[in-house]
Amino acid sequence: MLNLVEGPAANLVREMAVYFNTDLVEGNDASTITMNNKKAKGSISSYQLFNGLSVCLYNIAYSSEFKIDLALSRDGPIYFYYNIKSHFLNRFGEQGTFVKVLQNQSMILIVSPHNSIQITFPANIKLEIAVIIVDTKLLGRLAISNAKRMSTKIQKLFERIPKNQPYR
Repeated sequence: MLNLVEGPAANLVREMAVYFNTDLVEGNDASTITMNNKKAKGSISSYQLFNGLSVCLYNIAYSSEFKIDLALSRDGPIYFYYNIKSHFLNRFGEQGTFVKVLQNQSMILIVSPHNSIQITFPANIKLEIAVIIVDTKLLGRLAISNAKRMSTKIQKLFERIPKNQPYR
């Protein structure tokens, strides 16, 4: 299992590069690792569009079941997943049951403080997943009108969701 701590998407890709013992290519607010080894074949990329808005793309097949435990920060971002191809499993913290996220299914994750997300990717199956990561607090601080507007609209969409429990 790879234990990660929530932070900028580029940092997560860096940690995965170390875990998979592969090269990391960085530049222009983008990070990519490409693997062709015993652990995995494919790539993982992250792109920061602007502070508070990132996209991660998974185009990869793991040689064995791959598990990630992502420890979450107090004011975590909102994760918008779209599973283009294949499936994976997801749960909050130590919940007993994983939820299977199927091909062509989308999922929104809003996390609570002091929680974690566990993700299990299957072995020998080509995955294509897009994840949009939105930090409304960072977006709201930018001097970009579209960023402020996006922050306000997303906060308004999710204002009825309790802050002390995770949401899927």
